[in-house]
Amino acid sequence: MGRRMAARLVDEGWDVIVWNRSPGAADELVAAGAKEASSPVDLGAAATIVVSMVADDAAIDDVYMGDDGILAGMAEGGLVIEMSTTSIRATRALAEAASDRGIAVVDAPVFGSTEPARTGNLTIVVGGNDGDVERAQPVLKDLGKVIFHLGPVGAGTIMKLAGNSIGAGTTALAAEALVFGTAAGLEGPRMLEVMSVCGFNSALLQNRGAAALDESFEPGWPVKHVIKDLQLAQAAAVEHGVPMRALECIRADYEAALSEGFGEADAAAVVKGM
Repeated sequence: MGRRMAARLVDEGWDVIVWNRSPGAADELVAAGAKEASSPVDLGAAATIVVSMVADDAAIDDVYMGDDGILAGMAEGGLVIEMSTTSIRATRALAEAASDRGIAVVDAPVFGSTEPARTGNLTIVVGGNDGDVERAQPVLKDLGKVIFHLGPVGAGTIMKLAGNSIGAGTTALAAEALVFGTAAGLEGPRMLEVMSVCGFNSALLQNRGAAALDESFEPGWPVKHVIKDLQLAQAAAVEHGVPMRALECIRADYEAALSEGFGEADAAAVVKGM
């Protein structure tokens, strides 16, 4: 996702400087016209706007905090657009640390897969104050087709965790239904055809249902990240007095797929845990 989004910004004429924690991961972007920083602090020093998409809370600390982090290099008045799926706490902690240095943060997670990332057709959910979100708009508009400003910093992250809960649940329930139906003698494609005209149909149900039947598991949203996202959603919900009991069962399906060796496979591989 992040690599394709960076490539999109290069294509749209932005002066893009990149850094990745995995050596060599930015080579394709450099070949396409991006420049490569030698470290997070050097990237921060070279950029007025930083866009990040990393795996988890620990990665946020890794790239932003400390003497070699992005914030240490970034000048006062800079803007961070943080697009990862992390905890609400990590999002707000980053915003607080950045504010101490005179740097603004908006959280702007996305809904969509690799193809919308490549073509600039993501849906982006944003948290931040009005002025900071307005400053972020030129970048966001080149990455997304629909942008929702939902409230202060953290609002985008809340929406992302809620939305991913629906996405994970729909995928797991579709897979379970297809496994049940086919075990009882129905044809999977015909089941999807019936579902296509029902009130509960969705593009996600059709796409992930077909992928589960075909065992087409090229990762867009890997199983290991689904589990991480569900854990974040559950923890945040409990803090707000909402148990979200259904997520416990949904997560168990993905953990079963993980135990079968499908952690790197797409969410549709949840079917392998059933």
